[in-house]
Amino acid sequence: SMSDRPTPVEKDDKKTADDFSKPSVTPSPTVKKASERTVIMLPGGGTIVATKLGHIQFGIPPETIKDSMSLKIKVPTVFVLPEDLFHRELGVNVAEAEFPAYYNYFLNGRRVNFIATKEQEVRLRRVFRETLLGPEEIDLASEFAPEIPKDHYPDLHKEGRYLRTFESIDELMYFTILAKVKGPGDFLVAKLGDGVMVRKQNKKFYVE
Repeated sequence: SMSDRPTPVEKDDKKTADDFSKPSVTPSPTVKKASERTVIMLPGGGTIVATKLGHIQFGIPPETIKDSMSLKIKVPTVFVLPEDLFHRELGVNVAEAEFPAYYNYFLNGRRVNFIATKEQEVRLRRVFRETLLGPEEIDLASEFAPEIPKDHYPDLHKEGRYLRTFESIDELMYFTILAKVKGPGDFLVAKLGDGVMVRKQNKKFYVE
């Protein structure tokens, strides 16, 4: 049975969850037991923690779904965004959320739950809207000779709506927001249901 004690998502007291968003040179993952929960260090970066709700992945480095597939484990549907979405030292985006969402929705018909701050939700929604729906305003004047009437331009918004198999990006994903909790200490909590929650405190993540 699962322990009620929180599982710190870290190797030791000197590393935070952000360290696990860094690309790893380890050829195979390290699987550890922590408070009776399995913790899987993915070879390409990121950390998976097993809970009674399923796997929760911390960090979304590039091509992360390949790690899950090569290890023959189910691609998670719950992802925790790291504090910094871009690792400046390594020049790597550690919040490449698009492909896990595409994989889960288009291949398996599942929505992804992103655990994030409200500010991160705004940024991620902007990215998904641009990549899946395109810009709200499309100016094609520079693509055609001046003598071509504008009513002869293609209606790209209409064509996009015809080809899409979904109406809203909310069909692919939803967000559980890390919210401040009243009381002593400065920490954020995202409640996932069935007693499972993710806590962020002092730049570290814990699964409870």
